[in-house]
Amino acid sequence: MKGEIFDKQRVISFSDAVFSIAITLLVLDIVAPTYKELKAADTLQILQNRIPSIIGLIVSFIVIALYWVAHMRIMKYVSTINKKVLRYNIFLLFFIVLLPFSTAFYVRGFMLKGPFAFYCFNLSAIGFFNYLLNIYIPKKKKV
Repeated sequence: MKGEIFDKQRVISFSDAVFSIAITLLVLDIVAPTYKELKAADTLQILQNRIPSIIGLIVSFIVIALYWVAHMRIMKYVSTINKKVLRYNIFLLFFIVLLPFSTAFYVRGFMLKGPFAFYCFNLSAIGFFNYLLNIYIPKKKKV
């Protein structure tokens, strides 16, 4: 259907849900200690062993939060959601939801080039689709 329009509030609500789920999934890479581990090591040692995962959580949490704020700001300018805006938004959300995996992949292979390249690709893709939304949407009047 040419010129198809989508419900702006549903798209924004769905986007908010995807951002919140992705940001929540980040914590799943921090493995809770087993009872055996808790008995064998002190709390500080257990937490120190998880520092790379905690740093990954913090960095990617901030990245997702910043893009969520940017998404809220740009969506104020959308009067209607057409196929192009919907497509850019869906691709942005895809790469947002991929971030918990790429973060865990990078944290586990910190000294390897492949996981780092994949994490960088993921961040670049998020930036690219955010950029596309930002250059396309401001052509419309603020609502």
